[in-house]
Amino acid sequence: MDAYLFFTALGVATILSPTYFLLREHKQSAQKALFLLGLGLILLIFFSKLLGALGYYLFTNELNFAPTSIMGLLCFVIFFAKPWALQNKKMGSELLRLWSYLLPFSQSIGRLGCHFAGCCFARNPLGFSWPLIEAAFTLLLAAFLYKKRGELNPLTAFRIYLFSYLILRFFLEFLRGDFIRGFIGPLSLPQWTSLALFCWVFLDSILDKYHNKAHEIRSRRTRK
Repeated sequence: MDAYLFFTALGVATILSPTYFLLREHKQSAQKALFLLGLGLILLIFFSKLLGALGYYLFTNELNFAPTSIMGLLCFVIFFAKPWALQNKKMGSELLRLWSYLLPFSQSIGRLGCHFAGCCFARNPLGFSWPLIEAAFTLLLAAFLYKKRGELNPLTAFRIYLFSYLILRFFLEFLRGDFIRGFIGPLSLPQWTSLALFCWVFLDSILDKYHNKAHEIRSRRTRK
């Protein structure tokens, strides 16, 4: 097994294993927990491959589903995993708290695979490893969110992870020189995806704050 596959598998395992045991703690059957994790993994791979293939097509005008985009992971997390978790009340809060520091930790492990495999502009004429920069940042972010796990609201912690990574990825893209990611105008596909997801998460946080405030006002009126 090459370095990329090894570190990618290890990174995925750091998310799936604790998630499985948390589901089991909340009285989910082993079969249901494995089904949910399997479905999540399939969707994660689908989005990652879809964005990877789109970037490759923009660069070569050819379809190739071999490339994988980590932005697909964020699309899956934002549009599927997070809404599902929020529907499950207490368990959902614990999942969001868990994912807020496990996701960046998993990404830091995965980027080590990129570094050792030499992909993602790890070996370049500029003399630095782009994946190592991202790995260091995501590891620090994971450590910070783990330390604050008992102080921050789970949803707030999860959004800190999303905002932090999306901002980091947008600016780190300027350091990369592998054009296979695909470009639309002056920005790469991951940069456009980062901007779109950042706006989506920001709008979602504003709407969430508005709904919470409206709920608080209704509760006050009911008590009166």
